[in-house]
Amino acid sequence: MFPLPHLKTIWAVLVTRTEKNKITNGDNTIEYDWDNVLEELLAKISSYEAHPDTEKVREAYYFAFECHKDQKRKSGEPYFTHLVAVANILADKQLHSDIIIAALLHDSIEDTEGIVYKSIQKKFGHEIAGIVDGVTKITELNLDPTVQKQAANVQKLIVAVAKDDRVILVKLADRLHNLQTIEHLSQAKQRFKAKETMEFYAPIAELLGLRAWHDELEDLAFEILYPRARQSVVKYIEELRWTAEQKNVSAEPLMDQITKQLERMLLQKGLTGVRIESREKLPYSVWRKMRTGRKKVSSIFDLYGIRIITRIEDDVYVALGAIHNKWHALPNRFKDYISHPKPNGYRSVHTTVAYDTEHRVEFQIRTRLMHEVAETGIANHWQYKEGVQMANPYMVNSSVWKQKLDNVLTESSDKLDFLDHLREEINARSVFCYTPSFEVVWLSKNATILDYAYELNRDLGNRAISATIDGEVVQLDNQVVNGQVINIITAPDNYIDEKKKLCASTKKSQRYIEELEAELKIDEAIQYGRNTLRHYLEDNGKVFSEKAVRTAAEILKIKSGDELLRRIGNLEINSRDVLVVLYPDTSLSAPTNERPEQLILGIDKDTLPEMATCCYPLPGDRIIGFQNDDNTVTVHVFDCQVLEENKLYDRWIDLEWHPGPYGIDHPAKLDIVMSNRPGALGEVCTAIGTMQANIRNVVVESRTLESFHFLLEVEVNHLKHLYDLIGFVGSKQCVRSISRYQATSISSEYPDRTLETAL
Repeated sequence: MFPLPHLKTIWAVLVTRTEKNKITNGDNTIEYDWDNVLEELLAKISSYEAHPDTEKVREAYYFAFECHKDQKRKSGEPYFTHLVAVANILADKQLHSDIIIAALLHDSIEDTEGIVYKSIQKKFGHEIAGIVDGVTKITELNLDPTVQKQAANVQKLIVAVAKDDRVILVKLADRLHNLQTIEHLSQAKQRFKAKETMEFYAPIAELLGLRAWHDELEDLAFEILYPRARQSVVKYIEELRWTAEQKNVSAEPLMDQITKQLERMLLQKGLTGVRIESREKLPYSVWRKMRTGRKKVSSIFDLYGIRIITRIEDDVYVALGAIHNKWHALPNRFKDYISHPKPNGYRSVHTTVAYDTEHRVEFQIRTRLMHEVAETGIANHWQYKEGVQMANPYMVNSSVWKQKLDNVLTESSDKLDFLDHLREEINARSVFCYTPSFEVVWLSKNATILDYAYELNRDLGNRAISATIDGEVVQLDNQVVNGQVINIITAPDNYIDEKKKLCASTKKSQRYIEELEAELKIDEAIQYGRNTLRHYLEDNGKVFSEKAVRTAAEILKIKSGDELLRRIGNLEINSRDVLVVLYPDTSLSAPTNERPEQLILGIDKDTLPEMATCCYPLPGDRIIGFQNDDNTVTVHVFDCQVLEENKLYDRWIDLEWHPGPYGIDHPAKLDIVMSNRPGALGEVCTAIGTMQANIRNVVVESRTLESFHFLLEVEVNHLKHLYDLIGFVGSKQCVRSISRYQATSISSEYPDRTLETAL
């Protein structure tokens, strides 16, 4: 283990290493005065923190120097310069000295032999050691060679951040400095780091409200990934500046003119202590705007955002009124993020006005406290101002976004789903709407009503069937629009069909839909298995009970009775096997498809019975025969409507079926209404084949955009077989209704025949 050196020993080492910290680059030699570098860092910390532990900062500084004393960066500079730079980036944000210490130590565990967590914990305390350990565990977010590895490392990042949000502050500062000094790496490594920055680090910075870091990370990555595009944008910006100045009749720059106008206007309204800033957009922001194809960057004012920072919230709306009185506000360009804060805590009023006939100007108006949160996000919690740790009422509650990230981890089905879910959660800030109780809900772009329902509650989404917006009923596939108040209409139970599946646009909704569909299929299989087993046991003179099911499951070593029923319902286990294990002494005859010599009893052996096609009688039905003029007999189901129309009761014959077996060639007709979608008929046909039935004929009765209505003629071996088939096919999501078909009158079944000829 690396021994923790005494403070004086390290100081002596620093003094004697002056000559070794000279870097020669051509004719230039850089000498590092580490003593002065430390004093500058301490002075910066002391300028905002009233009572910093300067001795602990010194110890961390010397400790880190000794750990990395023989290491060099690719540029040839001492590696220690990177640690000092990261510490200064964080100090510029006026963050607590413990975070500065963690920044100095953040590579000590990863890059040096023998320096372990316990050593840092003993010297600098549990909290600092925890931050250092968290940063250490966030390894490179490898986009190559596999997405699986990438996902695993991003998961580590989220776990570390969930424990202590200071971890991400150090890591983002570390990444920011690495990109600022990336030119000495190979092109491949530069692109690698730029891509992972654009994919994850920059979006996470925005998610946490770290706007300035987000913008710089994006622009630095943009310069690496698309250098020519960035050069073109920079050149275009310069041309716009030159054009604007040429048109300016005043010697004073345009932005200065607007600032002075605003100052006079606001002073006339009695507003004091107002700060006005103009901030030029970075090249990546301009490029992204130009890429949309809907917006053209054609004015210098498109490159600037003018901020008005007031003392109190009331002054924000006074300033807004003054601006709208002076210039014409553009329609659809007003956003009030004070009334509707963004998920990362951002609050501001945005408006765009026509400054003159050629130019539009965008204003952002917010209070000082709102501005602090807008610029620093979660870092605001660890900031100091005038020696006091800040307590900002607008600061976002870190537990909210921590819970969101934790949900991403726990709700993702696999690593690929995790990455998609994370990207979606990071970008879920484009559209806002309201619940009926006027709670704000933020959603991703193009989110649907169903996505909104699932964002609120999984159970709500599962039962959602439609919604109302401003009293008007809308479907689940409607896209959410800013400011809508949405009330979800639900079914009593979970509900899903093919149309509802298509309404899910977000990964979260799609995952919930898949899980719901799987759950419903399991429920359907259990119910079908229960009915199948009940009928089979009763047909063999046994009593069905849930206790019997549990007993059979135990004997067959199946985890539960429901699991046994599911397997029966999915035809993985035969009801016969359950009967055998419950009643081993039961004598069962082997199944056969052979027919008896005389299928119908009650008529002469030489008389060949004909099965009526109005009711398709099956073994198991109670049957009546009708004696035809040619001495043949037509067999009907006893409640056949066609037979009821016949008043020739003297020709009726009471018949019964042979006890069996019957074979699988008895026709029956099904009346089916099915969703009109690709693959639905194939799904029904597959289900029929699974139930060991044959299809004889299909007749389409009607068709709409939503559904098919058709009559399907099948071959089964028994009435029970038919009803088992109806239950199994009816359990499919594409089947809206299914029943046994019987003609209701002679005219419906035989429109061109008389009653007597039909019979």
